[in-house]
Amino acid sequence: MRAKWIALEVFLAAGVLLTWYFIVHSKSYPQVEMLRWLDAAEATETFQDDIATDRLRFFVVNGITAAIPGVGQTNYERCYKEVRLENIKGTSDKFVNDEHFRLNTRARDFAASYNLLMREYIDRQKGRDCDIQ
Repeated sequence: MRAKWIALEVFLAAGVLLTWYFIVHSKSYPQVEMLRWLDAAEATETFQDDIATDRLRFFVVNGITAAIPGVGQTNYERCYKEVRLENIKGTSDKFVNDEHFRLNTRARDFAASYNLLMREYIDRQKGRDCDIQ
């Protein structure tokens, strides 16, 4: 009889833990959903599409401060003020879950690759050389 109670308690405890796990991990966070587009995004393709439509922009990621990966704030102020800044909504240094962390890393990598392509393109077009500092 005691073995049946122990088995029942283990079964109930496992059920509670599984329910908790699925509630926590299936919860939808707006920050995560805003970044989902990055899974399919390619920096080179986005850059080529933007150049074809004369769209000059740098992507910005948020953290304690906003960052312009591949360019930097100082270089932006010094050399690229005419380029529009586009915030990647959902980026943060306060992650809501592992998926948010993964997508933030993806956002930073995407922004760095794209921004570097755009920076080099602008430098070639304008005949200038703004070294990254």
